Amino acid sequence: MTGQKLRNIFVAKYLPILKRMGGIEVQEKTEEKVYQNSQENGGSYTTKDYEFTIDLPLDSYYTVMFRDIQWDDGETKSWVYVTTLSSWEVPQEMSGEDWRKFYGRLNLLISRILAEMIAHNFRDARHYRERMTLPNGVNISFKFTLSKLHVLYRTESGEVTDIPIDLPKEGDIIETLMKALSLFLL
Repeated sequence: MTGQKLRNIFVAKYLPILKRMGGIEVQEKTEEKVYQNSQENGGSYTTKDYEFTIDLPLDSYYTVMFRDIQWDDGETKSWVYVTTLSSWEVPQEMSGEDWRKFYGRLNLLISRILAEMIAHNFRDARHYRERMTLPNGVNISFKFTLSKLHVLYRTESGEVTDIPIDLPKEGDIIETLMKALSLFLL
């Protein structure tokens, strides 16, 4: 089932990154329910949910959920839900576009978490989605991919500069990025 497969990808590729962001806690809850309906109402089906709650040490949280729905006639449908990005149905045989959408939405989630976590650690910084404004007015955006983190900032002339950064192999990702971004405050 596609939901379970996507859950496994999330656990293998994204969970290790989230766990290296100081103070973030991730809990997984798996739940299976069987619904008995009459044939007129579409028959019986079973849902299996894999729900992750990502608690930030800022009194905010995000949710990522993968759901498989299997009807008694054997048909299966799968859904993915990511906080702030809503849910979408994923086909059982995913195309290249489906994979781009899946990875893109999870990458955007990580970018938003990075912006929120880092802005919280700079006094008077603000964040909005995957962007933040440092106290000196410098605007920074994050574009996370599994291979690199792109830090984009706008110069006084309005030009956008993209600095690709390799994620540190060990240690607290937030702490490392804060040290690097503190150079923008000089």
